[in-house]
Amino acid sequence: MYVKRSLCCLFGVLFLTSVTGCVQFERISPAIETGDNPHVATQNKDIRHYEKNLSPIVLERVPYRDSKYYDAYRLSTPSSGTNEQPGNVVSGEYLASRGLARKKLVIIVPIYGSSSIPPENLAMHLTVWNGDADTNVLLLHGTDDLFNWNEMAHSATLQEFLDEVDASARRITTTITDVRRLIDWAETRPEIDPKRIGIAGLSISAMIGSMVMGTDPRVAAGVFAMGGGNWQDIFVHCTSEDVATAREHVMRSFGLAPEELRIMLEQRLRAVNPMHVIGHVNTARVLIVDSLYDDFIPRSTQDALWRALGKPERITLKYAHKEAFLRSIIGLHFTERVSATFFKEKL
Repeated sequence: MYVKRSLCCLFGVLFLTSVTGCVQFERISPAIETGDNPHVATQNKDIRHYEKNLSPIVLERVPYRDSKYYDAYRLSTPSSGTNEQPGNVVSGEYLASRGLARKKLVIIVPIYGSSSIPPENLAMHLTVWNGDADTNVLLLHGTDDLFNWNEMAHSATLQEFLDEVDASARRITTTITDVRRLIDWAETRPEIDPKRIGIAGLSISAMIGSMVMGTDPRVAAGVFAMGGGNWQDIFVHCTSEDVATAREHVMRSFGLAPEELRIMLEQRLRAVNPMHVIGHVNTARVLIVDSLYDDFIPRSTQDALWRALGKPERITLKYAHKEAFLRSIIGLHFTERVSATFFKEKL
């Protein structure tokens, strides 16, 4: 029996090792072990100026979503502006630990307009699959993109296109404000330790999450995966079909060269560019996960975000954008596991 059990353990270890080995990556240690990020941005006053606002939050129990150590709630609250989500509402799922002592909180920002699977997997690693039950999680929903690519792709005039770009910038600002209002709410909850609030963002939400952390000192730790800075460079180079369709329409219809479009977008999106928003953060409490051959988020924009955050610990997967997410799943949720481990150690 002992030999059989030992063999089972050995095969289990070999299996986990082989599966994890499916993910090719390199790790860069943080440039600064402790202390604040020396990067000083030309900060957006509209985003940085914030007054607490205890907006009405509706929590509705969802017992069928409960797990052994967690109670599940459906959360909703009116957006502070126009957020492009159904009903103009901020919604999500709140997973509250049943433990008696105050626990940390991780806010997971969704991949707006895209897959909900990676954020949901991260929530599971932080809660249901976390035997310590030491983390409350707020998993936000984001069914619609913050950029209306379809409207851009059908703009009849250059001004219509620019108006839609401006509307996207306003939605980003609104979304950042909405997340900060949720932090206001979290500070009032008896089960949440207000000094241990973290944030996670993947793809487009990595930019949102980094700007929340870079403007709100109440966020103590952050994990940002497959994101970047400089929206204008992403728009000009991203190969995602919806972005490429909008870009090609604008360049063809209005006679713009790539560099002309890039300069125009830089001016319009500067106020919500992480490079010009992120202030001082504790670099030792930031983890970057990105993809070396990313065809959606150019490498230069990944480097820019990494520098803006003070060159924190960085794990680079050696894949393109979508493949990085897929390989992470095949590798037993590699990105989600390293993210959950980071929050356990740093938050």
